[in-house]
Amino acid sequence: MEVSTTNNHPIHIPALLDTKANCFMDTDFAQIHLVFLRKLLCPVLVVDIYGRPIASKKIEQVSEPICVAIDNMACVIYFNIITKPKHPFLLGLPWFELHNPQNQLEENRNQVSPPL
Repeated sequence: MEVSTTNNHPIHIPALLDTKANCFMDTDFAQIHLVFLRKLLCPVLVVDIYGRPIASKKIEQVSEPICVAIDNMACVIYFNIITKPKHPFLLGLPWFELHNPQNQLEENRNQVSPPL
């Protein structure tokens, strides 16, 4: 995916897609790329789909609006800031609500020419 912040040129970086999660960004990435962060008034506990805590710390910060582009699908998203995730970016339900990748895949599949 391609990420653009107000302080940087576009950055190409891998992301994990998860329809059962929110959108998350790694603290280190935010610091390295000078992403403006805003402190949340009420920190949020990270829980799994069953409501069980999955992190020892609460989310205390959110990113500035970040432009995210994957192929021809682009949008602006706020990311919850977390420390040391396995992936620097996780695109979750907010991204999927803006884009329906399944429809995009079906459209592309229908446009592919059969081999000769």
